[in-house]
Amino acid sequence: MDYDSRMSISFPITSQNCIAAVGHFDELRGKIIPQNPSNAPHSVAAHAALTGVWSQFFTQSDARSSADLDARFAHLQRQIRDNGVTYNVYADQEGPQRPWSLDLFPLLIDAPDWKRIETGIQQRMRLLESIMADVYGAQQFIQKGWLPPALIHANPGYLRAMHGVKPLGGVHLHVAAFDLAHGSDGNWWLMGQRCQAPSGLGYLLENRLAVSRQFPKAFEALKVQRLAGTYRALMESMRRAIPAGANAHIALLTPGPYNETYFEHAYLARYLGLSLVEGSDLTVRDEHLFLRTLRGLQPVHGLLKRLDDEYLDPLELRPDSTLGVPGLMQAIRAGNVLVANAPGSAFLESPALLGFLPALACNTLGEELTLPAVPTWWCGERRDLADDPLPHLSSHTVQEKIALSQMPVWQAGLLQVQNQGAMHLQMQMPGQMLARSVMLRVFAVSDGVDAQGQARWRVLPGGLARLAGGTGEIASMQRGGSSADVWALTDGAIDITTMLPQHLTPADVEQHKRIVTSRAAENLFWLGRYTERTENNVRQTRLMPLLQVDWTEARNNLHALKNAASAVRERLSQEHWNMIVHTELKMRSGDWESVSHYLAAITGAQTDRMTRDDGWRLLSIGRHIERLAFLASALQQGLKVKSLQTESGFETMLALFDSTITFRARYQQSRDMVALIDLLVLDRDNPRSLAWVAHTLRGRLSKLHGSPAGVLCPLSHTVPNPNEWNLARLCEPTLLNALLNHIQQSAYHVSDTISTTYFTHAQAVHTPS
Repeated sequence: MDYDSRMSISFPITSQNCIAAVGHFDELRGKIIPQNPSNAPHSVAAHAALTGVWSQFFTQSDARSSADLDARFAHLQRQIRDNGVTYNVYADQEGPQRPWSLDLFPLLIDAPDWKRIETGIQQRMRLLESIMADVYGAQQFIQKGWLPPALIHANPGYLRAMHGVKPLGGVHLHVAAFDLAHGSDGNWWLMGQRCQAPSGLGYLLENRLAVSRQFPKAFEALKVQRLAGTYRALMESMRRAIPAGANAHIALLTPGPYNETYFEHAYLARYLGLSLVEGSDLTVRDEHLFLRTLRGLQPVHGLLKRLDDEYLDPLELRPDSTLGVPGLMQAIRAGNVLVANAPGSAFLESPALLGFLPALACNTLGEELTLPAVPTWWCGERRDLADDPLPHLSSHTVQEKIALSQMPVWQAGLLQVQNQGAMHLQMQMPGQMLARSVMLRVFAVSDGVDAQGQARWRVLPGGLARLAGGTGEIASMQRGGSSADVWALTDGAIDITTMLPQHLTPADVEQHKRIVTSRAAENLFWLGRYTERTENNVRQTRLMPLLQVDWTEARNNLHALKNAASAVRERLSQEHWNMIVHTELKMRSGDWESVSHYLAAITGAQTDRMTRDDGWRLLSIGRHIERLAFLASALQQGLKVKSLQTESGFETMLALFDSTITFRARYQQSRDMVALIDLLVLDRDNPRSLAWVAHTLRGRLSKLHGSPAGVLCPLSHTVPNPNEWNLARLCEPTLLNALLNHIQQSAYHVSDTISTTYFTHAQAVHTPS
């Protein structure tokens, strides 16, 4: 009995809602949907039995109704939001991040099909590696006429600076992605390949975790192969290629938080145990690569790059790049750093190359390609140009159009309102399965070398399915598409490898402590300062009838706060980031009451919910520098214009120091200056008093410096010592004014010293021999 009839009572989802379009391969039924002469193309297919794997999936899923799947879909979307999984849309400058789009159902690939894909991808990796070695070596493929010179040398992805360079370990390609389509003939076809900085390795991990939790029983029953072993193989192969071996420091190079896939850069770095770095975090000294950290320059032996080659080094490649590292290409040529993939692989992504690979495989590997590519013609050759339908173009590539296969997706039910006279009835419409075109991206990673010194690769068992939106054929996340998990089924053993060490040693724990880069530290420092500034601005704004403060200053500071936070997004909780976003929205609407509440919440998140490492200490130091300078300046200004002699001025000063309640509890309605100075300047129990802030700042600076407990560092001594302040002396206006001047100057001095000490590294460095 097929699935539809067997489950029709308890699971009322009609198969007519999920039929592939005419001429497309139907993943659910394992067949091609033909054109029906009766103009009812779905009439026969609607009652066709599901393939064995899909029938087993739905049986083991324990889904009993569309409402149940609606609930699972809602839980899936909530999990994506809670985990902060985002995808940046370049077109949206105001709020580029949107939640990652993930469908409820996985794409299922049975064991025989997956074996064919795996074998074909490994073969193509051997071929691509041989092309890289030849193009940047002897160039015999060009000399023998197997590859046209113009196809290589005229491609901007070909880097002459890498000619003759043999990468560390001898392997050019450590990671590659291949986009596949399940054609209308039932075969898998290669549509394209990505070698520079292929995306998806992080998102597919999140997809796997999220979807497998919705169908745990089906996940186990179908024998879905696990992913961790392939990621471990990648990292181990990179370390074996580096002379430092197991002690090698490998980082993931990202363009930064405004890149479309920045979330996965941070996610992947955490999963692989790598430092997440931007180009400005790195520096080259004496042909060696270093990471700028709060504790000085640390050697970097390897980079897993998510940056296009042209941006890597402004000295030799694109001069206007602010994303790369000056001198990096020279460090690569010197053999002092491994970069995965080796720069110069971009020309492999040209669709025009696909048409030459079958013959090249026969000539170099002595093999026929087992995974065919979609028929492709490069019209830079006369024989192809003669058949060119657009002969007015001198050189372009033509590819045969492939009808993408279609897989089931879940469209959640909607709440509809129906008007019946004066009554409004809410009705929950059931969800349904629909068919969407799908393209499969699979990944191959390096797996070291064999006994003969030949490079090996592993194919990640699964991948990233990209779904076209609506009835479209373009599977693009930028164009409103979505994604699906990919379950590669196995008839062999399940790989139970894990990326987590089974028994952590003290050395493991020490190794996993997060490095604080100078860039992250600087952004955290300014995050603290701008948070404090914005709070001060808002407090002033709410007192606007007295102070006539310009609201634009508060907006500007909040915008700077958000920019600093976005640069260290991976260090902030999702809740922390959401509060910053909501604060900006409330400020735009002029809701200062809500802005004040959100800022208090942000302060609480920074104070109580962040790990107290050196990055947090700099955030705190930034806040206290700003608070010390602002409060000292405000009090000095109040004394100068004699506003403290008026009731409104006196109350305003208490409000600026956020000390109104405390003052009233102690002194009722008094406006005594001695009491004001005692509370706002000297009181060690008042976190807004100058003495408390100065004392805390001195301690934070010493802790950052690494001084022993109870011992102050030299920079701490530049901050006035509250133990030397005396109430009787400070009641003398001249002496109080001098102290306030000293406090402000010391705050500026501390800020400048921190910048030169921790954020720039102009000192000489001893490079490894």
